[in-house]
Amino acid sequence: MQNPTNSETPVAVFVFTAFAVPALFSLMGASDCLLTLLLTNAFAIGLVFFSVPSHDKYLHKTRIAMLVYLGLLSSFAVLSYKSSLAHGSPQSPFVPGGDGEAYYALGCELSDAVSSSNFLATVENLRINYRGYPLILSLLFAALGKSLFVGIAFNYLLVFSSIILIFAVSLRTSGSGPAFYTTLLSCLTPHFFAQGTILQKDAVIIFAFALFLYSSVFVLRSSRAFSSMTPWLGLVLSLLLLGITRLPFLLVLPAHVALLSMFRTSRITKSLSACIGIFLILAIGLIAMKEIFDRFAQGGIETVTSYSLGRLTDTESLKSSVDASSTGMVRWLTTPLANANILQRISMVPLLVLIQYLLPFVFWTTQFIDVHTWFFAVNQLHLLWLVLVGPAFLFSILQFTKQNNATLQASFITGLLLYAFVAYVYLGVIPRYATPALVFILPLVGVVVFSSLGSLQLKQRLYQFYFAYFGLGFLGLFVYLIRSA
Repeated sequence: MQNPTNSETPVAVFVFTAFAVPALFSLMGASDCLLTLLLTNAFAIGLVFFSVPSHDKYLHKTRIAMLVYLGLLSSFAVLSYKSSLAHGSPQSPFVPGGDGEAYYALGCELSDAVSSSNFLATVENLRINYRGYPLILSLLFAALGKSLFVGIAFNYLLVFSSIILIFAVSLRTSGSGPAFYTTLLSCLTPHFFAQGTILQKDAVIIFAFALFLYSSVFVLRSSRAFSSMTPWLGLVLSLLLLGITRLPFLLVLPAHVALLSMFRTSRITKSLSACIGIFLILAIGLIAMKEIFDRFAQGGIETVTSYSLGRLTDTESLKSSVDASSTGMVRWLTTPLANANILQRISMVPLLVLIQYLLPFVFWTTQFIDVHTWFFAVNQLHLLWLVLVGPAFLFSILQFTKQNNATLQASFITGLLLYAFVAYVYLGVIPRYATPALVFILPLVGVVVFSSLGSLQLKQRLYQFYFAYFGLGFLGLFVYLIRSA
């Protein structure tokens, strides 16, 4: 049995660090966010100790990894907040990465209307993809004050909670060793880090998928599923969050349930999966029909069809996405596809997935100095994906058929399909939209890495794969540099 003093002392040190380091950054020019920072981190640390037991070495390491990640994540969130104020103002901060400035402005506007009689009317007048996240922000601003850091702290808490949920899925399905490596890979994934340190709704979507994955696994694998309301509330909340932030992603949920049913053989499990699938399909149908009827009432059948087809046929929107998000060889490859028909684009999905996997490939840029600190997480930290997490993901595809965990295999396929679909719709040039797919992918990757490091034969195969991967990578970089020149 471990000595509690010896095992808990380093954890206490990391708990202190998770408070002290971000607080120090806060005191160096952004002291207005200190209280929010300390309260958020205290809650996050409580989640770690509540969710992660410490009865073996892997779980002890998992606690430490999470606490280190929390310290880094919250520290960078403070730096991102300071950079937004430096390039803007407290009333109108500069928020890169998409619609952050609009979300902040709408959140402030709605927070003023929370207690008024025209609040619902104000919300209904917004575009559907601008309703959910600003509405959440408005409630936070009304309760805690109109500060950009309140929104950023909420986002990094969501991302951190998502990693805890991903860990819990891995622990329940494959044990403490794979759960540790799943957590480590999640912490090293720069996509999560980037979305947790800026004001974007992607953090809500990541959390919704993580909550759905955990709740569905709990329902399917626990004998207490019917006696506990918690997983069912998790399923409902994940549906609600996706419905108000990115409606089309709701289709992923019944797809995941269908795949779970296919991969598992138990009659009880199949029946339960079918019930959940029917519930999700009905819920999605009701949400979708309401949106369709609303749009039909506003503008007739033309409005409905333009909304339904959307990105699948909107070549002008795709062209603008390509122009705004890519340069050089990527633009040269993707611009012709903006005018391609659906079948042509489907045939090019492998290329689009590769582009999405590689972007943003500008780790030498100084955007984090010239424009905003947040770009360090997007551009420079992307090397962690290309060098560590990404290759493990690709190696897991090769090892997929050798696994015997039906739950995580179904999850992995769900993630791959979502990853490929986002690449198809956006031509691979907006990789942040594919980040939620990693929630489904990483648990199996953790299992593969753990089993590979525990077997001499698999370890050699893993090392050989990395060697071939870097060889092809350097060759591709050489071709890229020649083509760019």
